Amino acid sequence: MPAEAQGTQRPLFLLDAMSLAFRAFFALPDDLTTSSGAVTNALHGFVAMLVNIVRDHRPGSLAVAFDLPGDTFRHELVVNYKGGRAATPDILLPQFDMIRSVLSALEVPIVERGGFEADDVLATLATQARDRGCDAVVVTGDRDCFQLVEDPHIRVLYNRRGVSDYSLYDEAGIVERTGVSPSLYPMLAAMRGDPSDNLPGVPGVGEKTAAKLLGSYGGLDAIYAHLDELTPKLRENLAAHEAQVRANASVIPLVRDVPLDVSVESLNLGGWDLATVKEVFERFELRTLWRRTVPLLAEGLFGEPAAGSERPAVDNEPEGTTGAGRTSPARVGAQAEGEEGGAPDAQGAGHVGGARLTPAPIDPAVPASPAEAIAALSAIGARWWPGGATTPGADGALSDGALSDGALSDGALSDAVMAGAVLAVAGRWDGLPGRGPLRGLVVVAPALQSPALQSPAPQSPAPQSEMPGAAVWLLPAMLEDSAVAAAVTDL
Repeated sequence: MPAEAQGTQRPLFLLDAMSLAFRAFFALPDDLTTSSGAVTNALHGFVAMLVNIVRDHRPGSLAVAFDLPGDTFRHELVVNYKGGRAATPDILLPQFDMIRSVLSALEVPIVERGGFEADDVLATLATQARDRGCDAVVVTGDRDCFQLVEDPHIRVLYNRRGVSDYSLYDEAGIVERTGVSPSLYPMLAAMRGDPSDNLPGVPGVGEKTAAKLLGSYGGLDAIYAHLDELTPKLRENLAAHEAQVRANASVIPLVRDVPLDVSVESLNLGGWDLATVKEVFERFELRTLWRRTVPLLAEGLFGEPAAGSERPAVDNEPEGTTGAGRTSPARVGAQAEGEEGGAPDAQGAGHVGGARLTPAPIDPAVPASPAEAIAALSAIGARWWPGGATTPGADGALSDGALSDGALSDGALSDAVMAGAVLAVAGRWDGLPGRGPLRGLVVVAPALQSPALQSPAPQSPAPQSEMPGAAVWLLPAMLEDSAVAAAVTDL
């Protein structure tokens, strides 16, 4: 880690590659491919997560943990551990190597150890950081990492679903989420079970019942010492499944002392070669993500370049651009007439530990394909709203059912993009994206008469002379949001 005084360095971020890659794979459409036909939806999603984390949290150091093929010590302790899992989809397997290629080009440390799981590697590095008085944030979609949270140094940035829905947990957050402290979470999970690891739980004992038992007795030994105080059915089920609970409790705790070839002091960012990074992004056709990564490289958020390389230049941009990596309205007009562009890059509202994230400036570049548009909008929590499908209320909120909890509507968005109807969409929600009421929606469109955008009536758009081929449309409530208003002004 950077040699700064304790308490002043930025936190170490530890990413669970396998968990996040699976979330990205199932969140984004599998027709997101390169021109040669290679599926890259998990790659797009994972790199989007990485870029967002570096941009939003500015980590002082960073590492990514992978699972290695083969069994772990847990398979020796529990028969058929993880048995019955569906095979990893064939189109996902090659994307793990693609993710590794991007990380290697960016010189992001990759840490792994045979015989252990990625969670154990994360636990070991987080514990090392804690012992040195440094802060660590574990980024994962695996609830097992809840046990690692320890104030004031270790937190978990939990991926709830997709690639943009996160919650940041400290100890109080884990108690609120699960009903128990992080140290008791392994025992809660032992009674509840974990189907994803083929660890059956006690029938009739869910998370709430397990939390109540632990709150009353403090641990498994005390619970089993006081079975006579429980209701007959609960007593019977706990007694009948004690062996399973004990077996679960032997494998759910994460290992905090995995022998690694690295330590937290060596997880510094930097040493990347600009030409190499660009070549990898071009090879996998990550056009939009490259535009989002360039400003981060230029600012030094991925550390310093290797000797002989240099940071990308973003200050002296061609006429028609505004800010690092953002395209001006004049540029939009040129792209709308057929010039190459990437997927839209709009930042909607998000939640981390209950705090609203400030949106990044909206990039109205033309998506190269419907799949890229779907991937980019999904990555920021946006949801497609087909024109005429529903009517916003007076406060700008859409009626029930207007926003899907799942991915964007492939058909509706594909039709709109292919017809040239949509360049970028950004939404602001009260609460979690796609769940709470929609406060406002920005749509950048190449044609004012687009049928997909006829309802509701737009606010007065900017004059066509100032924005050739594009218009910014706002719901009334959107105008009350200063952050969004500033982003739109930047356009």
